[in-house]
Amino acid sequence: MHVQLMPNNKAVWFDSTSNGLSEIQNNPPFCRPRVGGRVRDPPEDCTTHAVEYDVETAQVRPLKVETSPWCSSGGLNKNGDLISTGGDKDGFKSVRILKLCNGCDFQERPRALFTNRWYATQTALEDGSLVVLGGRDAYNYEILPPDFESGFVTQPMELSLLEETSDDGGRENNLFPFVNLLPDGNLFVFANYKSIVLNPRTGETVRILPDLPGGSRNYPPSGMSALLPINLDIAGWAVPQAEVLVCGGNTRESYIYSDLQRPNRTFLPAATDCGRLKLTGEESQWEKEEMPSPRVMGDMLLLPTGDVLMINGAKAGTSAWNAADVPNLTPVLYSPDAPIGFRFRELTPSTIPRMYHSVSVVLPSGEILVAGSNTNAFYMMAKYRDRFKFPTELRVEKFSPPYLDPALKRHRCTIVEEESEKELKYGEEFRIQIEQRNRRMGRRAVKVTMYAPPFTTHGYSMNQRLLILKVKSVEQGLITVVAPATGTLAPPGYYLLFVNHRGVPSRGMWEKGSRIVSSLKGELKVMISGAPGSGKETLCEMIVQKFGLVYVSIGDILRAEVAAGTETGNRAREYMDSGDFVPEEIVTPMATARLSLQDVKEKGWLLDGYPQTLEQANGLETLNIGPDVYIMLEVSDDILIDRCVGRRLDPLTGKIYHLKDFPPENEEIKGRLLDFPENSEDKVKSRLEIYKKSAESIVSAYSTIMKRIDGNRPTEAVFEEIDYILSRIQLIKKGAVISGSSSQNVWRGIPTRLNNIPHSREIRNYFYEDVLQATQRAVINGKTRLRVEVSIPELNPEMDVYRIGTLMELVRVLALSFAHDGKRIKVCVQGSMGEGALSGMPLQLAGSRKILEFMDWGDDGAIGTFIKFGSVGGKEVEEQDDMFILVAPQNAVGNCIIDDLKAMTDAAAHRPVILVNPRLKDLPSSGGIMQTMGREERLQYAASFEICYLFRLLYYLGTQYPIMGALRMSYPNDYELYKRIDEESPKKEKYVLISKFARRPSGEEINDSFEGKTRSEAKEDSGIWGFFQSFF
Repeated sequence: MHVQLMPNNKAVWFDSTSNGLSEIQNNPPFCRPRVGGRVRDPPEDCTTHAVEYDVETAQVRPLKVETSPWCSSGGLNKNGDLISTGGDKDGFKSVRILKLCNGCDFQERPRALFTNRWYATQTALEDGSLVVLGGRDAYNYEILPPDFESGFVTQPMELSLLEETSDDGGRENNLFPFVNLLPDGNLFVFANYKSIVLNPRTGETVRILPDLPGGSRNYPPSGMSALLPINLDIAGWAVPQAEVLVCGGNTRESYIYSDLQRPNRTFLPAATDCGRLKLTGEESQWEKEEMPSPRVMGDMLLLPTGDVLMINGAKAGTSAWNAADVPNLTPVLYSPDAPIGFRFRELTPSTIPRMYHSVSVVLPSGEILVAGSNTNAFYMMAKYRDRFKFPTELRVEKFSPPYLDPALKRHRCTIVEEESEKELKYGEEFRIQIEQRNRRMGRRAVKVTMYAPPFTTHGYSMNQRLLILKVKSVEQGLITVVAPATGTLAPPGYYLLFVNHRGVPSRGMWEKGSRIVSSLKGELKVMISGAPGSGKETLCEMIVQKFGLVYVSIGDILRAEVAAGTETGNRAREYMDSGDFVPEEIVTPMATARLSLQDVKEKGWLLDGYPQTLEQANGLETLNIGPDVYIMLEVSDDILIDRCVGRRLDPLTGKIYHLKDFPPENEEIKGRLLDFPENSEDKVKSRLEIYKKSAESIVSAYSTIMKRIDGNRPTEAVFEEIDYILSRIQLIKKGAVISGSSSQNVWRGIPTRLNNIPHSREIRNYFYEDVLQATQRAVINGKTRLRVEVSIPELNPEMDVYRIGTLMELVRVLALSFAHDGKRIKVCVQGSMGEGALSGMPLQLAGSRKILEFMDWGDDGAIGTFIKFGSVGGKEVEEQDDMFILVAPQNAVGNCIIDDLKAMTDAAAHRPVILVNPRLKDLPSSGGIMQTMGREERLQYAASFEICYLFRLLYYLGTQYPIMGALRMSYPNDYELYKRIDEESPKKEKYVLISKFARRPSGEEINDSFEGKTRSEAKEDSGIWGFFQSFF
């Protein structure tokens, strides 16, 4: 039995066409030769093997299916159509499509797959593509495109995990592998007892995960698995946390006893344990738990509340005909957020055994539709006088989870579909209108979930996914929610939306189709320009590989048109042969046509070699085509000429060498190398002049978004800077970042009179807010090891001890803000270190813990509930803590804080740790205390904390007056260098931006900027500017 809930509120059930007759006749009539079943049955099979079941009225419509879908895989595509893949016999390579329309039947393509897929798994990728993975004797996977109306051809990609986990002797134990799309776009793949993280596009194994002890979890021992709800309603990480739960199954030998030794079968007890694994941490370990009862062949469903339901199955044996015994009639509720030991709860048992080939479905009402169970090779029932232990079960049940208790009805709200938005766009807000009985419904009492209904068969629910969405506001029945930011969080397609109030879900909204669609908002659009020899070709390959952009080369397009002899190509050839630019009226239509294709719209683009003139740039602008960033590679003429002139071709292998940078391996190869005729020094110089004129002509068109990159460096260093720039832009374009980063656009500039102490409250609040916004953006975008560095006088306790109070105010602002987002914060101040004469703490921190405790934290109950105080160390980390803010952790003479700090970050794992004005440099040691780690290790660890905010005033060497300027970085933006200028009006000053840096600038770079030098000009440190060199 297989089942899929469709967006039209119909459940589609189908089963084998090769195991005899069913109990429903085809309508309209359709017959075929009977395969399997009783000898006494009619030779023709006129019964249906697929139906459409109305979950509200129980009406049944027969569906026509021709190729056998027995033990197939499936799921919904982005259009809401059911895609069924594989099966047995004539269905091994079949793809069946049931469109989302009234009265439709399956359309079948019997030879569409490359590999036989029997007992395979199907899941959706971020762009709507479908991965079909594994199956009997299929140690590979293939990817179906998002749209295949006109046909498609797939190629298998090998997956050694499947061959490694296939147990011999006919056991296999790795069929229907568990597969889940992770928030980073990779796949979690679990087979038998092993699992990996897989890059589905490249076939690369990204991580090998720990083995799960306790037996086999896949068919035929058939355990259960689900990706736990992904919580987006947090102020947390851009790549949200992902955890998988695997429960039940049996030993690796169990199938031998239950099936292969028939008729002398032995049904081994099913497993009682569960394994839970965090997939977004660097070092994951299985957390083991015990279920209330053993279970094999059960279903694991995600409920609208975020809880997990385990239902159906048996307590002994395995999957396969008559291979199990002792039905497990008792459903179990698992609460992922409860403390370990309190997560399982047994519910009201059924009276109907639901074993092999039973299925269950979460309905829009919140009820669970339960059907099927056939442990026999064909339909066996009393009316046919068949002999059986467990009959073929044709009854359908609906099970009500605890949240449907009538006593909770007062909390159940109703979505007003006509007044709610249904087509969601990635990262954008949408609104849900509800009718509420409780007029005082608060923000914290509401949880909005988005559920992808799975394709369920043989105890595994494929493509199941539940997300807890970010709720922005709840006002008079109007709930404002943020859609998932990317397709890796929620692949495009249809979802059920539920509004949970105090743990009670509304009816799910999708009868008219709540659908999430792609938005171009998050896709990168990049132009790149570089002279011949700049390394542009290699860098383009690296950019495409890292960011998945579509590479659009106008040169390649032109050459293809010329080679094909098209009219456009012939016109272009005339200009190309003469060395002139191809005019705008020829090139622009070609460029715009390529940039309008679907792959470019979905993945973003990297445009190389165009535009080359201001006219072409203006032509693109009139068509509303513009980049997010224009990258210009700057390389000196001498280096460019050397790179081009020194290139050589090996005519035997086609390999490219460079006489100096990449010389041939031996004299034999060197002797046969050929020059490139176009790379003579004169021709290279001529091409450089043409390029320079072209580049200069379009600077004005893209000056505001142009990033000039020093290309004289090694390729790896150049790409590192480009990677940083593009990653930052990509983050800003995400919905989760846009609201925070917009503050950068309305930033007020640097306040003045920063040497006047004490600072006014307005100045202090300016810095508190500036730090808060940067820190929030960094945490939202997945940064977990952060440092804040603010060196203005009022926030620098090194200058005066009393200033620790101002630092405490900053810490309070950070802690309260994150606490108001529902995070549990621990504010930590290091305690006394050392022993004897060396005991104590840094002077600046003396009494700071007491200051924190006596500060005004408001009257809303944050202290003690959402905010607690602690020290620095691994023992301070508790399970309920979400985030840690450390106040000025620092080494003291004779004592090192690094060990305690590292123990704390190790215990915190994926949870953010934020250091506010740390001082982690080495200090003189005593008795080897500073040497618990090697110096290099200590410095490396200290550097692992990424700066999310930096503000540093720049002074004359050895003085604190006058202020020369300031360096500021507010994540995820560039480092900005400002120069302080006295205005003509008395006692007036301002800060003028003089330079930006993608990474923290060196002292030399700061010196050059203050002296007005370009980055390509060399200089020697001298005078007062030597201070900057040493200081930075």
